[in-house]
Amino acid sequence: REVRPYSPVRNRQMRPRPTFDALSSLHRAGAAAYCLPSPPVGFGTVTMELISASLCDFASDYQGKLCVLGAFDTIGARQYPAVHPQCSVALRLLLREDDRGKHNLRVFFINPDGHYLIPTEQSPNIDFDVPGLPPEAFFLSRNFVLHFQGLPLPQAGQYEIRVIIDGNTISTLPLQFVQVREVT
Repeated sequence: REVRPYSPVRNRQMRPRPTFDALSSLHRAGAAAYCLPSPPVGFGTVTMELISASLCDFASDYQGKLCVLGAFDTIGARQYPAVHPQCSVALRLLLREDDRGKHNLRVFFINPDGHYLIPTEQSPNIDFDVPGLPPEAFFLSRNFVLHFQGLPLPQAGQYEIRVIIDGNTISTLPLQFVQVREVT
């Protein structure tokens, strides 16, 4: 059996990249009350790749290294509503020459009904620029660490964290809030 090396460029060129205009226009229009379901991950006009995404207790960018502590996908509370004191979303993007230019990153927490858990005006909205690659480089990577304090936990259920670049969903992270029983 032949083992073939992983090539993100080859894999990217093999799969189709249809656009998901409904979500893009929804976010451009500033709709704050309701979200459409996520499109399939990897669809859209964005070519950059998300190579790591985690919800965690804490994260930092240390000289270009993404440091993640305590990754999780479940939050438990004895009663709801509750508040989670602090968490972080850690992202690492792989950037190529095609990604040169200005971009926008948004991260939304979505509740089980498809609504924003945190109002859009309070959610991260980061504009960033991707420079051209140096001649000796094949790609660049860029870390984003977003800290959230006082995350509201309105009720138990399945939530998601939606990562959007330039109006296109590039990833969703599952998140669940569960009811914890007191141990007797």
